[in-house]
Amino acid sequence: MRDGEQSPGATMTTNEKFSIARQLARLGVDIIEAGFPASSEANFEAVQQGREPTDVDFCSIAIDGGLENDILQQRLHTVLKQREQLQHMEIGLRAQEQLHKRGQQIHELERKIEENERELNAIRLDNEDAWAKEDLLREQSKELQSYRYGFMFLVGI
Repeated sequence: MRDGEQSPGATMTTNEKFSIARQLARLGVDIIEAGFPASSEANFEAVQQGREPTDVDFCSIAIDGGLENDILQQRLHTVLKQREQLQHMEIGLRAQEQLHKRGQQIHELERKIEENERELNAIRLDNEDAWAKEDLLREQSKELQSYRYGFMFLVGI
């Protein structure tokens, strides 16, 4: 049940956890990790309230309670906060990776479109396009000699 709350902001009530436990038992799951009771009062109560279904073994993470409760809670809070920060970093890195991959796909698509346009002699370079990049006409004039040019006189004021 603990892994259901691994994503930042994801929480489940005790009833939701027991409902999921019953469904898992119906699917044949025989061991369920109930979580980390010492991490919060709600987790402690959820583990203590009962272990249904009874044909499933429940396990949880335990720690030595020899430390003073305040120190223990402070350390647990620090560990949980660090875990949440790492999860946020992982989400950010995955998003960056997806954006990078999408950028590569877009560049590949642009290259294929340009290649098709060249094969069809369909490239048209308008004067307003030339302002998009300094000296664009001069840079590409040799490469585009056999293609059509369309010059428009547009003044943007």
